[in-house]
Amino acid sequence: LLDAIYKLSEPVMSVSSLTTDQSVTYNNPIKNQLNINSASAIENVSIYNLSGALVKNTKEQIIEVSNLTAGLYMIEVTTSVGVNRFKVIKQ
Repeated sequence: LLDAIYKLSEPVMSVSSLTTDQSVTYNNPIKNQLNINSASAIENVSIYNLSGALVKNTKEQIIEVSNLTAGLYMIEVTTSVGVNRFKVIKQ
């Protein structure tokens, strides 16, 4: 049973709308700190758990993560050039 039908005129997000900053480096796996290095200015760093919940948000390059439980996390780094997303293992 359908209550409504929605038609999207434009894609919400597509691959062409993402710009990746290839100059971002980081340590993996991590224990107590996540160290992010970038040739471009870091504007924001977001850390998400595998459920997609935001667990940390900062503008720092050295991020204290000792309070996070062990597991896999998604990192999103926004720089002046673009956005880079990667996975890290927290030990």
